[in-house]
Amino acid sequence: MRNSKRTWIKVALTIAIAVFVCAVLGVQKVSSAEPKTYTVSYNANGGEGAPETQKKVHNVPLTLSEQIPTREGYEFLGWSTTVNPEVRYQAGDVYTENHGAKFYAIWRVNEFTVSFNGNGSDYSFSDMKKIRDIPLQLPYTIPTLKGYVFQGWSTTVNPEIRYQPGDLYTENHGAKFYAIWKRAESGCNEVFFNGNRNDRLITEQLCYYEGEKFYLFLDKGLDLPGDFANNVALIIDALEENLALSFLDSPEDWYPGHLSLSYYRYDPWTDIEYGKKYPIFIHREPVNVEAGAQANGRGAEITVSTLSVDEYDEVLDCYIPTGYVDYYTIAHELTHALTMRYSEMTNIMLEGSASYIGGQVVHDLSDINMDFWASAAAKDRSDLGGGKKATFEVSTDNMENVFVTDCKAYSESRDDCYIIGRYLCQFLEQTYGNSYLHDFIVVLNGEGFDMNHMGSANVERELYVECFETLFGDDVFADFAVWYQNAIQ
Repeated sequence: MRNSKRTWIKVALTIAIAVFVCAVLGVQKVSSAEPKTYTVSYNANGGEGAPETQKKVHNVPLTLSEQIPTREGYEFLGWSTTVNPEVRYQAGDVYTENHGAKFYAIWRVNEFTVSFNGNGSDYSFSDMKKIRDIPLQLPYTIPTLKGYVFQGWSTTVNPEIRYQPGDLYTENHGAKFYAIWKRAESGCNEVFFNGNRNDRLITEQLCYYEGEKFYLFLDKGLDLPGDFANNVALIIDALEENLALSFLDSPEDWYPGHLSLSYYRYDPWTDIEYGKKYPIFIHREPVNVEAGAQANGRGAEITVSTLSVDEYDEVLDCYIPTGYVDYYTIAHELTHALTMRYSEMTNIMLEGSASYIGGQVVHDLSDINMDFWASAAAKDRSDLGGGKKATFEVSTDNMENVFVTDCKAYSESRDDCYIIGRYLCQFLEQTYGNSYLHDFIVVLNGEGFDMNHMGSANVERELYVECFETLFGDDVFADFAVWYQNAIQ
């Protein structure tokens, strides 16, 4: 019994072991039917069109997708398992690793931006695209800059010139081209006046004359007397003495160096550095056309008409000789130039001082030659002075307001500013002495007065009036009104 029992136990144990072994062997058989797999994905890394995700089977090589992503301006180099440029696989390669992976597309820039900078000019040209290993032809368009000659293109702002219009750019990287400039030669001759009125300077091209205190920039086709430059210098000297102001010692700091002049949008004198010397542009007009002129602190433009033959003037009862120049207009405009270098002015004082002082200058110089004499006489008989009355009544009650409103409340004619201003300057000189205008400018500048005389508001002119009364007294306008009424009778 005891042996039977032992036998039975051995049999049961053997059966149990066999069942266990069979069970284990059965599980292994099921597992081998479903092999282990890994995920392989793709990232276009800034591009588009990445392949679909793939499955890598354990111990089974995987052929990577042959689909290639795209990216504008770039060339696809291959795949990497990091975002750095280390290419490890190409499309269609075999991947054997027994783990998952994420492949990043690796790119190389294949298209570069090439741009252009006018470097001071308004040159505008659209950016261009340079393809790798393909030469890019630069535009033939040449930029322009007034007063300068284009030298070429440089990839830096210094004068290192590397390319010309139409050249081929072969570098495989982007670039910014800067225009390189050289100051243009004017091509204008310097001319000289011999000082003899009877000899003529006829300008066949644009040219210039340099005086001690001024430059004359001369239009082509001018017919000027040989003493023209000397006479302009005499006017400037007389104005400086009369006003106790200087063209060369202006208190402003915007005169040194070159100031752009224009001649039909072209500046042929661009290389002339005239510093504080005053620039005067002399225009040409047909004979007997009324002269046109304007001036400010920076420069003057004056049209000069000369007579082609002697002409009899019935008012003056004499012949005006051939080649006569209206020096009064020049004196008038240069008065503007000198006063406005130091201070802004209302229309009454601006035009009045130029009319009165310009007339005085040509009178003082009238014994030099017929031109000055005729200019002074013509000024005396003009409609803007020499006894001409304002179009409105001037009284002790309204004169201050006339000044505050710059005549605008009393007249629509700017001529009245000339007339009232001319008489006012004559009154001030007789009453307060020759330094009246200089002293007034000093007071204005001491008050920090700054206004545009053409567009000033009444409140600005009221401050102007206060400066006037500070210097000449509270009754200055009433006193002038009485003086004016007596002067025009």
